[in-house]
Amino acid sequence: MAAPANGTAADAAGAPHLASAPGAEVVVDAVGKTFRRGGRRTVALSGASLRVRPGELTCLLGPSGCGKSTLLRIIAGALAADQGTVTVGGRPVTGPSPDRGMLFQTPMLFSWLTTRNNIAFGPRAQRAAGLHERDDPELDEETTALLERVGLGGFGDAFPHELSGGMRHRAAFARALASRPSLLLMDEPFGALDAITRGADARVPAGHLGAAPHHDHLRDPRHRGGHPAR
Repeated sequence: MAAPANGTAADAAGAPHLASAPGAEVVVDAVGKTFRRGGRRTVALSGASLRVRPGELTCLLGPSGCGKSTLLRIIAGALAADQGTVTVGGRPVTGPSPDRGMLFQTPMLFSWLTTRNNIAFGPRAQRAAGLHERDDPELDEETTALLERVGLGGFGDAFPHELSGGMRHRAAFARALASRPSLLLMDEPFGALDAITRGADARVPAGHLGAAPHHDHLRDPRHRGGHPAR
């Protein structure tokens, strides 16, 4: 998981600047989660603890089924822990928040919205809830910049069914960044991308931190932290 540092994301080629939220510290303390169904009891997490500093990139590494995705969902606020506590930016996690972005293994795009409107959906919902005051021209400019940064500049008016699998993942990635989260959680979102595209996308959120339980990170020197989930 990752928390963005202060500042903007821009490359040396002069791409538009994209504002980022201040990074948030993540503290996971003795978190446990057990799933029960039909008399079967599965312990997904037991005593999981970790700390992620603002601006730090941390990867959860481990075999399939060891609880990586479960921990990400708990930090995102999409799943309640049975034991332990999670704080982000010093505040207890009690449910989902626009400050915590989440990228899933599948893109989860709205099929009835264009790529541009999928990316802008989060910021528009935040504005309707009074969480920011970005006007339409500013949102349009940022959406256009994000489309360009993820290589979808010519596909803003395309619907999800008109995009390839990898393009849908990139659209979901841009949508997560559009809300300016202080924490970006990533659950193998680049698994459907080729190595070249995946490397390019990994450089887009300069200053953002992402928790990405993907086996490729075991051999990727860009990812500095390794915290196995228990």
